[in-house]
Amino acid sequence: MNMTKSKILILLALAVSTAPAQDTYARAFYLKWKPGMIDEGQKFIKDVALKVAGNWATMDPNFVGQVTMSRVFPTEHETGYDRLRILITSKPPDLASSAVSVQYLQGIGMTPEAYAQKLGSFMETIKSEIWQSVYRHGSIKTGDFVELRFQDPPTGKGAEYQSYLRDWESAMRAGIVKAGPAKGMEAWRLQLTPDAASYNFVNLIVYPDSSSIFKGWGNRQEVLGKVHPGKDYHAYRTTGDALTRGTHTVVFRVDSAVWK
Repeated sequence: MNMTKSKILILLALAVSTAPAQDTYARAFYLKWKPGMIDEGQKFIKDVALKVAGNWATMDPNFVGQVTMSRVFPTEHETGYDRLRILITSKPPDLASSAVSVQYLQGIGMTPEAYAQKLGSFMETIKSEIWQSVYRHGSIKTGDFVELRFQDPPTGKGAEYQSYLRDWESAMRAGIVKAGPAKGMEAWRLQLTPDAASYNFVNLIVYPDSSSIFKGWGNRQEVLGKVHPGKDYHAYRTTGDALTRGTHTVVFRVDSAVWK
């Protein structure tokens, strides 16, 4: 009887420890300033849009965070956009509505339509994407620099690459964040995007300043020994090299970060 109870307790413990983390979703908007509207647009964002984001964070139980960033590398001619806005929620985004809820505009003195029109007068949306989290470690705050690495695993290998990210890379990236200089690392998989698209995953690496981007990640074999004791470093690198295919990289500076 005692042995049976012990087995039950062990099974329960395993069930808890191996349960997947709660999924989060992100709506990513790639934006471009309209000619001559940067100064006025930045002032409106600072004075009004950040207040709306604060109201959203307070009132919406599904709100996780909002991060806005300005591109610093490469040029707009190469990317086609100037800014990136990421709205993170604990459930999939509502695709039936693109307007900000009227309750989040309390104290603003604008209707959702007027607010959207005002933002549209400053910038245009080049494209938007929906992401689902694979892992998230560390933090993002105003003033940080974020390196986005767009990944395109081999055709038909998306699920295998996601498993690699969860089974190998998640713990590795957490260990790298702990050691620095990177202060945050995230991996997201694009949703409603065909496997044959130009990229299917986006990795975010967060640094406290621009110089830290060039400092490297230290001894990764040492990190592997700490986070995956007994696992083979050669197998880790070989698997990663076979599945990880970067398409391009863009670096941003964080203009604002609003969290729940």
